[in-house]
Amino acid sequence: MTNQLVSDVDKLLSMFEMKAYDLFNMSNEDINALELKIVTQTGDVCQGEIDPDYIKTVIRQAGHIITLTVNNLIIGMSILTEKTVTETRYMEVEILCSRKFAGTGRQMLLASENLARSMIIKYMSLSSLPVSIGFYRKMGYLPIPVTHACHQSQQIHLDIVNVYDHARHLLYLQNPLMTNNTMREEDLTPARKFLLNTGLDTTQYRYLLKEYPEIVDGWNVLLQSINVDQLFEDGNLMMTKCLWDHPTGDIGVINVSSKRSRTDE
Repeated sequence: MTNQLVSDVDKLLSMFEMKAYDLFNMSNEDINALELKIVTQTGDVCQGEIDPDYIKTVIRQAGHIITLTVNNLIIGMSILTEKTVTETRYMEVEILCSRKFAGTGRQMLLASENLARSMIIKYMSLSSLPVSIGFYRKMGYLPIPVTHACHQSQQIHLDIVNVYDHARHLLYLQNPLMTNNTMREEDLTPARKFLLNTGLDTTQYRYLLKEYPEIVDGWNVLLQSINVDQLFEDGNLMMTKCLWDHPTGDIGVINVSSKRSRTDE
C-alpha cells in the first residue's frame, strides 16, 4: 500500500511543469501564443484581481515569464523585468499569481528568485498589496530601496515592518469599537500615514491612538525620519530582497540568459 501511494504521488507531481521563457529570445509569434494562453486563464489564476488588458501591457514590457502548469492548465505564473537603477541591476516582479493551491505562490516566488540568481542578479523587488505584506516579509522582503537592500543599515526598514506587525497584533487582541469620528490635525503623523496605507482604516487607528498612546508615540519616533509616501506606489508597498543574504531555494532552479533585443521572425 505504501509503495503504491508513493508511486501515485510521484505520478501526480510529474504532471506539474515549471518553465521559464526568455522573451528577449522569442519570436513575436511565440510571444503572442504565450500571451494568449496566459490572458485566457488570468481570471482563474489571479482570482479576478488583475485586468487581462493590464497583463498584456506588462507582458509586452517584460523580459521573463515563469509558468507552473499541468498539461495546458496554468497553476501559477510570474512576470519579471530586469531593471537598472544607479548602475545596480535588479529583477522586478511585475505580476505574481497562482490558483488557490497551498504553496504555489511560494513556489513561483522562489522560482523567480532562482532565475535572478542564475543571471547573477543580486536584488529582487516588488510592490505588495497590503494583504500580501506578511507573506512577502516571511519570504525575506523589506520596504527598502534596491540600492540599500544588501547593506547593514537595515534597522530603519525593519522598524517599518515591526510597526505594521505590532499594530496588527494589537488589533487582533481586541476588536476596536470607536464612536469618536473626528481626527485632529496633530494626528496626521508618519505612523498614521503608514498604517492607513497598509490597510488599516481610521477607526482602527483611532482605537490604537486612544488605547495605546505611548506605543503610537513610539511608532512615530521610529518613523519620523522616513518619507512614508515614497514607500508606496499606487497604494502598494515597495519591497526588496537581497538574494545574497538568503540561501538558494530548492524549487525552480532555472538557467536563462537575458538578451537586449527581441527576435522578429
